[in-house]
Amino acid sequence: MRNSDFKEGILLLNSGDILLIYTDGLVEAKNPEGESFGRARLCEIIKSSSRAGAEEIKEAIINRLTGHLAGGALADDAAFIAVKVG
Repeated sequence: MRNSDFKEGILLLNSGDILLIYTDGLVEAKNPEGESFGRARLCEIIKSSSRAGAEEIKEAIINRLTGHLAGGALADDAAFIAVKVG
């Protein structure tokens, strides 16, 4: 991708850490009123699911996103990977 700035590094994760990798379509998903799902909402889901496993975190995100869309459709791709270090 032209004019993109990517950095390479190492991320050390500890037991209990959660790593969430997502596309912009997830946080930019809009409800019928035009409100974006947002990064703050995503962070709140992760915090409230901090004791859950990756599968439960995934379900919590999907459930909240579905509720946010209120029957609407995504305007962009929304993909994510949730990893919970055991």
